Amino acid sequence: MQFMRIDPEAEKAFRKALGYAARGEIQDLEQHLEALDNSHVTVSLGLCGLVTGYVCIDVCGREWPDEENLRKISYQAANVGSTVRKLGLQMQVAYDFIARVAVRGEELAQVFPDPEKLVVLPFVVTASVLGSYRHPRQEWWEFLNKIEGALEAAEVADLDVLPGLMLRSRRSRSASAP
Repeated sequence: MQFMRIDPEAEKAFRKALGYAARGEIQDLEQHLEALDNSHVTVSLGLCGLVTGYVCIDVCGREWPDEENLRKISYQAANVGSTVRKLGLQMQVAYDFIARVAVRGEELAQVFPDPEKLVVLPFVVTASVLGSYRHPRQEWWEFLNKIEGALEAAEVADLDVLPGLMLRSRRSRSASAP
């Protein structure tokens, strides 16, 4: 899914769904998603992939995550927090969403043909990743604000700025290293 400015109503629905997932209110999450129109569900599922992919790159020092990184992030997503423990989220399932959908861009329905996992799982994994990798004094929704702002800025930026951003990022890390 290509990121674009989203309808404020779709974003409101997305954040509400993530809130249910973060609190482990899966029945409320399911009811909320069932009440939405298909376009809001589609946008929300796409945002789950984009947000999770962003977090993976951010966690890896703004580098593309390798297989070891993806496994570590998936382990964290499947093992940290009461929601994922309550649901019994398996690491392989978290990995499939994180690596295959969020990072590699495979179609969600091809990775998860089971309609139950197709809808609820992305929100649970995204909420887990946001909660696990947010900065210590930051709430998950504050981290989400930062991510959405960056994704919107990236959407309108010319890809020719990417090498400059990578250089800036690398030099910034080098300058702050002891």
